[in-house]
Amino acid sequence: MDLEVLSEMNPWWESGSVPLSLRRESPREVLDKLLELLKPRQIISLVGLRRTGKTTLMYQMIDYLLKEGTPPRNILYFSFDERVESIRDLIKTYMRSLPGVKKGRVYLFLDEIQKHPDWANRVKLLYDLHPDYKIILSGSASLEIARSGGESLAGRIIPIRIGVLDFTEFLHFSGREVPIPTGDLEQTYAEYVVREDKLNESFKDAVVKGGFIETIGMEGELLKYFLNASIVDNVVMKDIPERYSISNPAALKEILRLICTHPGMLLSYENLADIFHVTRQTISKYIYYMADSFILSLKYNYSGSFAGSVRRLKRAYPAHPTLTSAFLSSDPPPQLFGRMVENYVLETLGYSYFFRRGSKEIDAVVRYGEGVIPVVVKYTSEPHRRDVGVVERFVERFGSPFGVILTRDSFARQGRVMLLPIPLFLTLRGDLKLIESYMEKR
Repeated sequence: MDLEVLSEMNPWWESGSVPLSLRRESPREVLDKLLELLKPRQIISLVGLRRTGKTTLMYQMIDYLLKEGTPPRNILYFSFDERVESIRDLIKTYMRSLPGVKKGRVYLFLDEIQKHPDWANRVKLLYDLHPDYKIILSGSASLEIARSGGESLAGRIIPIRIGVLDFTEFLHFSGREVPIPTGDLEQTYAEYVVREDKLNESFKDAVVKGGFIETIGMEGELLKYFLNASIVDNVVMKDIPERYSISNPAALKEILRLICTHPGMLLSYENLADIFHVTRQTISKYIYYMADSFILSLKYNYSGSFAGSVRRLKRAYPAHPTLTSAFLSSDPPPQLFGRMVENYVLETLGYSYFFRRGSKEIDAVVRYGEGVIPVVVKYTSEPHRRDVGVVERFVERFGSPFGVILTRDSFARQGRVMLLPIPLFLTLRGDLKLIESYMEKR
């Protein structure tokens, strides 16, 4: 291992600080949670799609440690984009070749760890033999982190998913006013109405180009180029083929294109196999690889229990509707934009289940207490009476306390169904308790 490479990756060894160009001035909200997790001994693993800010969060954690008085040379950062013979060789070079005392706790930030063979066993050995090491990992794939890491590092690792930007984060990073919920739904709505036009415009931007900090403000061909060059092509043409034996990565991209331009499509492996002239098993593997790399998100048909639902019918969405812009030559048409809005709500609020029986569909089934809440997304001013009826029947069938229909601008109660503007619900981050409290008073 070349000490010069390590020194370049760790400029604070000489300067005592992390350059602003590496750490950014404004952190994501998850940083506070990560700083708390620096205290216990367990390994922290940051996992998520490329360009969601995992490396930047590592630099921000390092910046915090330096400001708290940690000796600069007690902090090692290494990216496995750089080849290294072994983790043992890396640590040996760091410990023996770098001048400076490393008494007390040592922090090891190991970025893109899944690129190193047999990483889990190597990290487990470090953890078990060196109780003074605090290890922070990052990875752009869940398979290695969850399976390799989970089996070898059970009880030793705390996985943290770093997702795409939600609506509140988008407003913050784009320099727009972030509404603060009042704790009362009716009062919060009154505050929302004052800013409704601006929030609706911001919401449209958030859907089309607001998934990543770097895409905020990008337009047209620049946005399309960035998404393809920095995310899509890196994942489907590089990351996945490097991890698995895939002879035709171009097929991966075409499957992704189909899903991005038809967000929420029901997955039929047989139909996809016919379209792309490959086997059903190949389609199944390709979908799994892309979901495992966080560029796709799979939703499961709720069957009355969450445990049994994962084996049933699935829907596929891009990890964020901004990815759809990678495959468009112009603004999305209204019907596609409506599907992108649905995609946006489900992804930014972390919903994983839908409901479909015949012609009856619920976009999201959300755990709530001991039960479930149905949520339907309709990018229209007024929902159709049929949609209200479908939600009411779900509420009756599963004993839900209420249901939610999200629209462009409706705020009303219809029986046990609450109608809310989509941007308002997103600024509340899907706070169902606030809705329940409102409905109980009426």
